[in-house]
Amino acid sequence: MLALRLPHLLVALLIVATVIDEVMILTLLFRVIQESYDTMAIAWLLAFQLGPAIVLTPYAGTLVDRIGAKRVVAMFGAGQGIVMFWLTQIGSLAELYVLAAILSGLFAFSGAAIFALIPNVSQAAGISLSRTNVILEITRGIGAIAGPALGGVLIASISLNSTIGIAAGWSFVVAAFVLFLGFDSVKDPSVRFDMRYSRVLSEFRPILNNRKVACLFGVFGGVVLATTFSDVVFVFFTLGPLKQGALAVGLLTSVWAAGLIAGALATRTFIKNTEQTDFQAAFSGAVLMGLSLFACGVGALTLNPGTALIIVAIAFLIGGVANGLHNVAVRNAIYATILPGRHGRAFALYASITRIGALIGYFLGGLVGEQHTEVAYVISGLLAILVGGAGLFLFGNLFKWREPDGTPNQN
Repeated sequence: MLALRLPHLLVALLIVATVIDEVMILTLLFRVIQESYDTMAIAWLLAFQLGPAIVLTPYAGTLVDRIGAKRVVAMFGAGQGIVMFWLTQIGSLAELYVLAAILSGLFAFSGAAIFALIPNVSQAAGISLSRTNVILEITRGIGAIAGPALGGVLIASISLNSTIGIAAGWSFVVAAFVLFLGFDSVKDPSVRFDMRYSRVLSEFRPILNNRKVACLFGVFGGVVLATTFSDVVFVFFTLGPLKQGALAVGLLTSVWAAGLIAGALATRTFIKNTEQTDFQAAFSGAVLMGLSLFACGVGALTLNPGTALIIVAIAFLIGGVANGLHNVAVRNAIYATILPGRHGRAFALYASITRIGALIGYFLGGLVGEQHTEVAYVISGLLAILVGGAGLFLFGNLFKWREPDGTPNQN
């Protein structure tokens, strides 16, 4: 019965959770814009959402591999709900930044735990891991389509605090659901959880000792830096050069999400579920995302707002397809390259590197300012093309690497 019912329950749960996440993102974003119409204000919000997670992810990955994912999701997911309820009491931008930082730290633990749990979800459901990753990416896309629209409706029809309260309540539902699953992630009893930062970092050596994994995670971080360079100016890009309003912000977000779903579905055709094709698809997706972002910037610089909006919508659809392809391929590659029992630390390492890339990208994009958003999209696209191309080049040279004992590069 578990194998029959779990996929439907999990998909339904994740769709609603993703919708709620998108509602929260939209709510916080417009709250900041109301307080300060400035790209750097948004960059600071994103920094507070990323910074604590970067610092705490080593602890998160180690804890997940030590005690299992279920208890971590239950504890820290419930904590997220409490902090979201606290958000309904805030009265200033400074308080919002502080609570965003606390949420970031909590998500560092719950995010690593959910990632480590996925292979066991796949096994319990009786479906392949690659198919599970496709389902998760489609779920994310559906949530991203419905979330901005629902967020706009909720914010317009009920109070801001009521909207946040709904999101908080759902965090408790997710925590309870995962706690009562009949399985857990693979544990590694040899892992030591130590509050000393140097000691906890030493638990990542088995993964970082694989040169290919270390290099490829670095490239993935570069891809995130490149694409987030334009993320921070997206709202201003829509309101300024495109001459549109909040509705267009939501619609363009939904267009990208629709492409995300199509890209995830396409992986079943274009990815043969081998380590080689996973990495190739991940880097190719990054190059295609770069071309899409570059087209957005050039279109806004050279065309009238109406025509540019059409070009941007088409580019967002293509970019979303590339994003979906990239995301599924990255997850498949990590699961294929890293052994069970280390997936919590693998996600923590990947998350830290990509969050650092995102943090740098957000601030560099924010420095471009709200008056030059087209330039931000051109630069973002060129960076993604270069980094994705570098990944393809490095992959061709690194794929044949073997560890000193001659074994394949799997950790």
